[in-house]
Amino acid sequence: MATKPIVRHGSIYISVLGVSVLVLVIGLGAVIVGRVQARTAATANDFAEARICARSGLELAMLAVYNDPYWRRNRGNGVWFSATPSGMGAFSVSASDPTDADVTIGENNPVILTSTGTKGSARYILSMRMEVGPRTGSCLEASMCSGKDLTVAGATLGSDQTIRSNTTVSATGGATVTASVEACTDILGATYAGTKTITGLTSTLPDPATVLDYYTANGTAIPYSALRQADAELIANGSFEISTSGWYAQSGCTLSRNLLLMKDGLASLRVSNRDSINDAAATDLPVSRMVSGHAYTLLCPVYSARAATMRVRITFTTTNGATSIVSALTPVPQNTWTNLEGSFPAVTWTGTLTQVTLSVESNAPTSDYTIDAVSFRDTTHGAAYLLEGLLAPGVNPYGAPNARGIYVINCGGRNVIVTDTRIVGTLVMLNPGASSSLLGAVCMEAAAANLPAFMTDGKVLIRLSSTGLSESSLGMNLNPPGSPYPYQAGAGTFTNATATDSYPTSISGLVYAKDDLTIDGNTTINGVVVGNGAITVGSTSLTLRYNNFYLNNPPPGFTRGTVVMKPVPGTWQRVAN
Repeated sequence: MATKPIVRHGSIYISVLGVSVLVLVIGLGAVIVGRVQARTAATANDFAEARICARSGLELAMLAVYNDPYWRRNRGNGVWFSATPSGMGAFSVSASDPTDADVTIGENNPVILTSTGTKGSARYILSMRMEVGPRTGSCLEASMCSGKDLTVAGATLGSDQTIRSNTTVSATGGATVTASVEACTDILGATYAGTKTITGLTSTLPDPATVLDYYTANGTAIPYSALRQADAELIANGSFEISTSGWYAQSGCTLSRNLLLMKDGLASLRVSNRDSINDAAATDLPVSRMVSGHAYTLLCPVYSARAATMRVRITFTTTNGATSIVSALTPVPQNTWTNLEGSFPAVTWTGTLTQVTLSVESNAPTSDYTIDAVSFRDTTHGAAYLLEGLLAPGVNPYGAPNARGIYVINCGGRNVIVTDTRIVGTLVMLNPGASSSLLGAVCMEAAAANLPAFMTDGKVLIRLSSTGLSESSLGMNLNPPGSPYPYQAGAGTFTNATATDSYPTSISGLVYAKDDLTIDGNTTINGVVVGNGAITVGSTSLTLRYNNFYLNNPPPGFTRGTVVMKPVPGTWQRVAN
């Protein structure tokens, strides 16, 4: 029997081949997926690394601001760091000023820092804003801050803000302190109405070596020689060379110029037709320039037609009545020039002074007499006076005006007395004598909100009175157009052309003393008082009204090169690519 041939089919082979191809495709797919996943993971890692780099760049930029007091000048505008390596990536940081587009100017301006982090092809941009913040422990946090002891001696000190000393605060002689008090080492005395805190800390004070630099560089000098000198005559017309102006007859006598008899010069004043000892020549002295407690000297040469006993009387009329001081009764021989003299070491009165009259008395009722070269001077300080006027931006009676109202007096170790005047601006007193002071009726206001009102590198007394500064007493207008009161309120109804206004005696602004400072009288200061030396508050009262504008906007010289910059919460944000 024949054998049937075997027929072979490829179905099994094809099946095997198909399975192999399927396995290969699945394997390749897995490889591709793995590669895609790996690539995606790598990209995610790069992005995360770029974000970390961006954050690191901002932190490094902030560190540069904290560590370099002159970062505005040294870093400047634009790029601060470029492609700086960080971990496996890098960052670049730039700075901009949103206020005036210039980082290098405006120490109170904010700054925006932008950091770009990179890793591979990943890129992440992060920005944040830094603004000015107050220096911790700044002297401008308190209404009064002393670098040394702060003493309240027999006075009442009231304030709506803390007073502070870098050493000790003392209240002595029955003093009363109604402000809260902070001291580094100790608080002495028991008459405190506010809280008392011994901190063990010191406040940051301006650098005494540089604090005045801006003001001396930008101020206008007032020459010492341009001020009215201390021994300036208080009698307007004591020589009678031109007229008898300023003098009048008391009772029924007659006054006339005598061109035939004189002590010096060309004329004298004759007093005739006398029939009573009350008949006398008299003149009124300027009330605004008389200061209770000051020393005065008198000289009055007289010539009598008959032998007489004569003297000079100075009568002080106040709201409490009238008091007098007199020179010694002096025998005056007939027809001989004789000096009536007086030295009054401490002339005082109570109440508001309204009139001061000097009169020349003779006990020979029917005898004519002649006077000449009459002098009455304040000899308390031996100083020059800045007084009787307006000193402001654009107004300077002593020379060229300063647009910002910064005026500098170099006293050269001599005394300068500031009284009976309105000052709008920053008055800087350099090298003052030991008796230099702001005295009596002074109305002082800083011309700009962030500039001081008064600064000195020496020892100065501030003794203001409770009596206001009166235009009518001075005979001049102190708020003409361009110099409104209050100045920072602007023009309008605060200016006029009259001389009938009055102003409170006060200081509105920052007061700074490089050396010891004494404040007494009835003084009001609206602002901040800062002293690198000791501060003494004497009788009668000091009222401090705090102004935090100086804390938030420190004046030049009160920042030690720069202000503190702080990141603004909520401004950290990603910037879209």
